[in-house]
Amino acid sequence: MLLSLLLTALLACSPQTVREPGPVERGLAEKYPWPMPTDGIPPIDGAEEELRQGLKKIVQTPGTGKVPQVGSMVALHFNVYLATDGKMVDSTALAGRPVQMSVGHGKLVKALEIGLLTMKEGERARLLVPSDLGYKKYGSYEGKIPPHADLVYDVWLISTSE
Repeated sequence: MLLSLLLTALLACSPQTVREPGPVERGLAEKYPWPMPTDGIPPIDGAEEELRQGLKKIVQTPGTGKVPQVGSMVALHFNVYLATDGKMVDSTALAGRPVQMSVGHGKLVKALEIGLLTMKEGERARLLVPSDLGYKKYGSYEGKIPPHADLVYDVWLISTSE
């Protein structure tokens, strides 16, 4: 017990190091640039399509590649905004590179899972997310997303394993 307390205290006092991106991460950022978002939802053109459970999708740039399946690993960029005031909540631009995640296992926001499973590689789309498919009554992101908030996701599906 005493040893674990000492280790915890030692780690708490140690300076935290920030890991620099490696060559693979820098390469992804260069190959797939995603602009740093600002507050305010940028306008896009396209027809609004109703998906499931009130989720709406507007295709900005059609994709030409494969469509992810349940269990696929995908690489994507995204920006998330509050629908009410356009305040930016999260973006992969903050990490400086696309993110990879598995789709269809219930670990993502439901709207993102539904939307990604309708997209083709290379597609850029906007998802208009009702709160029931987002963070529901809970909110998230250290209070940046209030309870019952509708969201706007701008998504670029870069690649899929399926």
